[in-house]
Amino acid sequence: MAHTLTPPNKNKFAATLAFSLVAIVFCNFSAFAGVSGHSHAHSSSHHSSGAHCHSGGHSRYHSSHRGAHCYRRSGVYNGPSNNRFSFSFGLPTMAVDVDQHYHMDEPDVLVNGVWYSNPGGAPLDAKVHSRISSTCTYSFTLGYSVPVVKFGRRSCIAVEANAGFDFYHWNSGTIRYSENTTVFDSAYSLNFNVPIGLAYQFGGQVDKQTNFIFSIGAGGALTVANSKFVTIDSRVACRPYVMAEVGVFAGVPIKLRATAYLGDMTLIDRTKASLYDADAAYGNIDGKLNLKMTGHTAFNVSLIFVPGFHNAWYQ
Repeated sequence: MAHTLTPPNKNKFAATLAFSLVAIVFCNFSAFAGVSGHSHAHSSSHHSSGAHCHSGGHSRYHSSHRGAHCYRRSGVYNGPSNNRFSFSFGLPTMAVDVDQHYHMDEPDVLVNGVWYSNPGGAPLDAKVHSRISSTCTYSFTLGYSVPVVKFGRRSCIAVEANAGFDFYHWNSGTIRYSENTTVFDSAYSLNFNVPIGLAYQFGGQVDKQTNFIFSIGAGGALTVANSKFVTIDSRVACRPYVMAEVGVFAGVPIKLRATAYLGDMTLIDRTKASLYDADAAYGNIDGKLNLKMTGHTAFNVSLIFVPGFHNAWYQ
């Protein structure tokens, strides 16, 4: 029997996403404020200890001064942990291929605007392939960097660990399975990413006396993708990534990063899905849909801030 499916209310999805973003930002900035308070307390106790050593006589002060000199030359990190914390906002993009196979036995027929049942009629069997580029997208990421090898004063190799999400939207337009059977649906995907890798860092993010910042790096990214296109599916993948960034030290490091997540990942792979889950459908919509949506190499351009870097390595 033929039906017409009207679009549902989309505001619930947007409201849920907005609430999740606000909760993530609030929780992480609350944690960051706690770390900053602890760091200042540690700094105060360190200065008190230094004053005590100075009052102990010339020989003790000379020894302390020499130790500080060696600390600067070796670059061994012993400062507050929050000067390696960062957060970023980005604009990701990813193209997808969508393969659909729709089948319905004994579909109804439309005659002069009236639907009639058609027992024993030819089945409706349609295959549709489309490639869609993302339109409205955004991302938010929290990062943490740990230096492991120093090269002089201005460069190092660091381990970088990040966690965040990318939101993608694709507008597929009208999907036509037959002359009288059409579907309209927009695709969404909320991807939670955990990239971990190595980066070569140079300039102001290593030494605050240098204004220019440059980094390159690579690693692997674990992704949990929650996607909707007619039907809903969740998938897990691990893809390699490469990144490069440039920036300036303007009181704190501010960087512009370009990241590429390489390779394909399956976002949706469902069989016997129902067209009743689509935004809108018309005609013979009682059949079953096999749908596979594959995401290709994703790119993200993001603006990064390192808010705690006023406590630099070299004091």
